Amino acid sequence: MATNNQINAQGPLIDGQVYIGATSGHPTAANLTAGTGITITNGANSISIASTGGGLTWSTVTAATLAAAVNNAYVLNHAATPCVVTLPATAALGSKISLRGLAGSGGWTATANTGQTIQFGNTSTSSGGSWSSTNAGDSCDLECIVANTTWCLDNAVTAGLTVV
Repeated sequence: MATNNQINAQGPLIDGQVYIGATSGHPTAANLTAGTGITITNGANSISIASTGGGLTWSTVTAATLAAAVNNAYVLNHAATPCVVTLPATAALGSKISLRGLAGSGGWTATANTGQTIQFGNTSTSSGGSWSSTNAGDSCDLECIVANTTWCLDNAVTAGLTVV
């Protein structure tokens, strides 16, 4: 008999089992449970835990305009004029978009929807305003910092951005 939450005598554990305690009972043998985006593989004397997803989906854009999607990244390669990237109208806190201008391209313009703003440092666009790259190879990340309304432009690699 165990007291003070000591481990009761039990038979051998099966692959991947561990002892898990309980506030009002004795520890017992159990397997870990995987959550969303997590896989658990039980083996003899081992447990492997891996995550799936979580990164950005990358694509190359050669069009003059782009309706950006959350948690996507774009290499922008539109001829001699900037690719106009419109941010999503709906975005949860922490949603991310990454823009990478390809050298020799026309650069990019990140445009907010009406009712949205884009902050860069202590400067913010007006509702529906935009930031434009000044060089073809400029790049930046945009994160939603207030759901659906406010984006933050950061990690900018540029000689200078222009607020419009």
